[in-house]
Amino acid sequence: MSHEIHGSKEEFQLWCARVDALMKHEYVVGLVDVGWTPDDLRKFWQRDETANEFVEWFALKYDLDPYTPYGYPSLPSGEKAH
Repeated sequence: MSHEIHGSKEEFQLWCARVDALMKHEYVVGLVDVGWTPDDLRKFWQRDETANEFVEWFALKYDLDPYTPYGYPSLPSGEKAH
């Protein structure tokens, strides 16, 4: 079932907002920060991916580290930040 046929503009906007909120919560970076627009997201929505699935894919593709209450994960022993 394609969102193009059965989904509404409002549903797509809510999906994009959910993706943005998840990214900000998990990785402290939003869609604007990474340079993605709703047009960039449309194909993922049309494939019936959930917002969670998209964020998981995006984080793996771009090697994002999740934010924790203690900051970002520490570097492996002996490594220095550049």
